[in-house]
Amino acid sequence: MGSGLTIRACAYQEIAAKGFRQLASDRTGNLLMSGGDTELCLALRLAGWTLWLEPMIRLIHFIPSRRMDWRYFRDLVRGNGFSSVRLDPYFWALRSSRSRLFRKLSGSWLWQALGTLKALCQNLLLRPYKTLFRDSVRLEGDPDVVRIENFIGRLQGLWHHRRAYVGNRRAVAGASWYTLEMRRR
Repeated sequence: MGSGLTIRACAYQEIAAKGFRQLASDRTGNLLMSGGDTELCLALRLAGWTLWLEPMIRLIHFIPSRRMDWRYFRDLVRGNGFSSVRLDPYFWALRSSRSRLFRKLSGSWLWQALGTLKALCQNLLLRPYKTLFRDSVRLEGDPDVVRIENFIGRLQGLWHHRRAYVGNRRAVAGASWYTLEMRRR
């Protein structure tokens, strides 16, 4: 979401004045985490703002050659998986309402951790070589390895943020910048 992202100043000022504080952080040092731009967009959606893609925008993005490496890409995907945990409260809030029990269960840290662990175990059973030897040159560019790296990063993120997970969900759900219209969904 970040490339070419433009936000109305009044939109950001509105949510900031009502207490919006980001949960996600972007790249810090050598850590390839992301999500700050996505979080801001999700928060604006929850606050009732409309997002859109302008198809006429064209960007030129210069990428250093060191970032065109398979290892770097895998680290980036793993960092995205790690960071995705901080975005869960927003996606949870944007979901259409289902049964109260399902929403409570699916929004829990344990549910998310078990689901991610299940996906990793399935990959271990179905793709043991790809799961255990992701560094192999033979697997460069393999989409299964990309998914596995994302699951690993997500599991690491869930473990790292385990104590704050439910609190973050409650903080987003109860935030004053989160409009009443969105809460009724």
